[in-house]
Amino acid sequence: MAQADTRRKGLRTGLRYGALVVAAAIIALPFSFVTGMLLTPVLWRLEPVLGLELAGHSGPSDWILESIFGITTVLVFGLGFVVVRRAKTTG
Repeated sequence: MAQADTRRKGLRTGLRYGALVVAAAIIALPFSFVTGMLLTPVLWRLEPVLGLELAGHSGPSDWILESIFGITTVLVFGLGFVVVRRAKTTG
């Protein structure tokens, strides 16, 4: 009987963290897009210095937007993880 409860609890925890990842990605998407667009003038100035194409005529390169999205998602997930842990220990 104890094994079923442990397995169910593990599944519930996995689903909770999966939902947290999805929520973090949804929150990070518009933020990373706006941040990438705001960084475009900085990226244009860095192109000659670094010798890389960081931004084109229509905005940042795809890999820049994807990097910002990944970093933002990890940060939002970390923040959500801390909030969930604190709410779990206090509640």
